[in-house]
Amino acid sequence: MLSDGDYNAAYVAILALAPYASRSREARRLILRAAMDRQAPTARMAGVLALATVNDAWARARLHALPSGWVDDYTEGEAKRALSHPACRKGLVLAHHLGIGACQLAPDYR
Repeated sequence: MLSDGDYNAAYVAILALAPYASRSREARRLILRAAMDRQAPTARMAGVLALATVNDAWARARLHALPSGWVDDYTEGEAKRALSHPACRKGLVLAHHLGIGACQLAPDYR
């Protein structure tokens, strides 16, 4: 979050790529690049949260491979919560409502 209370535009853009990761190699590449960014903790956090949202076999393998302490406690908790659910099928993303996670159709970000 920025000092004025708004979210970083790059952070929001990385999260918005999650619904497209199942059918776009470029979206996957950008999400993974952000999640592995050693210099930008905000990008790293967004990338890991996007992986947790995608929650398919590809994303789960990347989440399992992340070193402990790679991100802040909140982001690491979200990744662990995603891994506690079954993998989502192609075209679905993990969403949480009232503490209950389920794979569902991605919202339209257009």
